[in-house]
Amino acid sequence: MPEPYINFKRERSFGDKINATFAFISQNLKPIAKSALYIAGPFALLTTLVLQAYQMRNFGDFSGTLSGNNPAGAAGMFTSAAWWSYLGITYLVLLGMIALTIALAQRHIRAYVETGSAAIEISYLAKTIWRDFLSALGATIGIAVLMFIAMMIIVVPFSLLIAGLQAPFLAILMVLAMFVGMLMAGSALMLIYPILNFEKTNFFDAIGRVFSLNGGKWFSTAGLVFITSTIQFVIIMALSIPVYAITFYQLFHGGSLEEVVAQSNQFSWYTLFTALASVVYSVGLTLIGSIMLIAITLQYFNLRERREASGLLERMQSFGVTKTVHEEEEQY
Repeated sequence: MPEPYINFKRERSFGDKINATFAFISQNLKPIAKSALYIAGPFALLTTLVLQAYQMRNFGDFSGTLSGNNPAGAAGMFTSAAWWSYLGITYLVLLGMIALTIALAQRHIRAYVETGSAAIEISYLAKTIWRDFLSALGATIGIAVLMFIAMMIIVVPFSLLIAGLQAPFLAILMVLAMFVGMLMAGSALMLIYPILNFEKTNFFDAIGRVFSLNGGKWFSTAGLVFITSTIQFVIIMALSIPVYAITFYQLFHGGSLEEVVAQSNQFSWYTLFTALASVVYSVGLTLIGSIMLIAITLQYFNLRERREASGLLERMQSFGVTKTVHEEEEQY
């Protein structure tokens, strides 16, 4: 018996959006996991090996400096060009993984909404995902810039007020107000992803659509993003346990400092297991990272139905002509 279709284009209560999010993941786990393995997996493996090689070189230099009893030289490692370039590469890789996760999730959601199935041929997805990747990358950078501006507008004035307050209770209230303000701003900006995915507009027009659609629903959108992102965080932390376990094992069971330095300058079982654990982590991240994107897409269509009734008009136009997948009874 086929799984019942989850109609995105309808109004939902808060709880219904949470339920529909996990129903979608449960129903489409196999195609999403497959694309995560074949698309995100190789990218994760390659970047992990590159970062490991770079890290081993710098860790070896750093340990060698420590073994030579040169604290000043050790401190200088953290201001060296090699250290900052490593940090830069790490953040670029992280940004790339985030964008790829968003792009894959959006492709599966769009395929499901348009065809009733989230399954996409891997060869076709591999050839066409990069357009979505670049769109997600640009949107992510744009959202990060907007969040920085929001932080300057919200956090800086509140921080100055808190610094001048003598009452601890008022200071706590100010901190909570800052948190809520940033949460509301960031959550609303998450709507940019489904807007770009389904309306094919540009980033700046998408910002205008956020304010148009989200009016009166700021707390609802913020609550949905907060709950789903918290669930994501907990699961992602659990997935990262093998990576941290291997790292701590290397630190505490690597023998003397000289042996650790020697191991850090060559590929070993540690490098291999770390790479494999990172691939598993990246595949899991692509799956789990879809949770908030699915929820925010459901919220996007919920807001559209409230404002424009676009899904209702679509069903009315097709009524009596053909029965499409969008008209099937929905259960979850």
